[in-house]
Amino acid sequence: MRLPRIHAARSMRLTALLVAVLALPAGTLVWLGVKLARQDRELLAQQHDTQRKGMLRNVTQSLALSLARAEQNAAEGVGTGDVVQFTVVGDGLRASPAASVLWVPRAPELPAIEGRILDDTERLEYGDDPSAALERYASLTTSTSPAIRAGALLGLARMQRRARAWDAALA
Repeated sequence: MRLPRIHAARSMRLTALLVAVLALPAGTLVWLGVKLARQDRELLAQQHDTQRKGMLRNVTQSLALSLARAEQNAAEGVGTGDVVQFTVVGDGLRASPAASVLWVPRAPELPAIEGRILDDTERLEYGDDPSAALERYASLTTSTSPAIRAGALLGLARMQRRARAWDAALA
């Protein structure tokens, strides 16, 4: 059944009036909700920042106190059971007390070059006759000993670098 025209027009006006009356409060409510959500996010970020600053202050104070105690103990010569002192010695590190560490790193032992063959060549390099040192390094690069060959290649590259022969030194 179809409504007469008069009722249809009234129905349209009533709907428009209802929408107009509800739109303003609904828009205001949405705007206030968005504003409140933004304020909540800012407040939460501010609280996190305050917490982080407080934790950082606590850590800094704790570290300063611990460092002051360690300095005082070191000045008085008093050691605690949880302090290990490492000393660099000729063959690596020494820990004191040794029982407090599981292992101490040591430098690998390198094989000695037979008879220090490169000593004379290095004396020539840093002495009066660098050209003789260059020839000697070049002849030692064919050695069967990997240690001598490596030392000769390094010396040859060093001499070529000083002579500004960059490509030859890199090779």
